[in-house]
Amino acid sequence: MATARESIAIEAPKGAVFALIRDQAQRRRFLPDGWRVLRTLTEQTDVVGSRMEVEARLGPGPTLQVVEVLEMTEDQIVEGPPTRDNFITTWTLGESEGSTVVELETKFSYGEWFEFALFGEWLVKRRLRRAYRQMLQRLKALAEGASAGEIP
Repeated sequence: MATARESIAIEAPKGAVFALIRDQAQRRRFLPDGWRVLRTLTEQTDVVGSRMEVEARLGPGPTLQVVEVLEMTEDQIVEGPPTRDNFITTWTLGESEGSTVVELETKFSYGEWFEFALFGEWLVKRRLRRAYRQMLQRLKALAEGASAGEIP
């Protein structure tokens, strides 16, 4: 499996950052360009089992995925398709020098034919990393604005 990983330090309390990430109803507020939450699929949007339908641009065209919160601890949220195949995304939060450090990592596979899979994985990894940088920057702006008293 290939891995795409990015991280960022956010000047906001860990609990506030975790709450934004955990609640799938908030996700549309910091998704990268070309991605969108089409709808939430469960009444509760911030617990294990919560599901949302997301459209993302990773390959040649938009990809539709159901993303479920598969596991949650006080420091991590693990998401992926309900079947746990194709990709698993892990949000990990820590603290360092008064900041909340957020790491976003996705392990994924792409394609079945060896040559096609290598190129596809390279392309998807590149697009994921770019999208994750933008998403984490937007999360940072949102969380820091909220902790500074700006209306969320």
